[in-house]
Amino acid sequence: MKAFLAQIDWIRNTFFFVFYFFLVVIIFLSLVNPQLQEFKKENTNYRKELHITQQVQKQKMQTAETLAKYQMDNHTLLSAFKANITQEKIKSRLSSIFEKVDVVKNGEAYLKNGYLAQNYIVSGKIVDIKALNDALIQVISLEGIVHLVFPIHIEAEEGVLVFSFSLEVYSLP
Repeated sequence: MKAFLAQIDWIRNTFFFVFYFFLVVIIFLSLVNPQLQEFKKENTNYRKELHITQQVQKQKMQTAETLAKYQMDNHTLLSAFKANITQEKIKSRLSSIFEKVDVVKNGEAYLKNGYLAQNYIVSGKIVDIKALNDALIQVISLEGIVHLVFPIHIEAEEGVLVFSFSLEVYSLP
């Protein structure tokens, strides 16, 4: 009988061990599992934010590199916008080619595509058409951004050519 009771005692101890083990596991999971799920959610959000932040930093660096490369490649063009071309500069540059040159502002300066634009009308007298070509080359070689507006008016008058054309000069506002 003692052996039978010892066998029941072993079964009872095993039953209580399994019961208490699963009870502890269920209590542990009921207390820890919500915190664990919250941690997983927060960790996932943190990883997403970290990934997005890294992507934004990468795009920012790429944009900065692109801007630096653009500025290096277009240094002469960007510095040309800083040059201030005035009526006197145009007249002094062209006076060596023409017999009589006159540069007149055509209206007030205005904003065009984010840049300040000023129209000038250039007129004068030249001996032949080659001098007009030299004048246009001089206009193109000005330090700033100059846009020649066509048409160029040319008339023959007493053995000389009288011409007029319009220039659009761009600068930073």
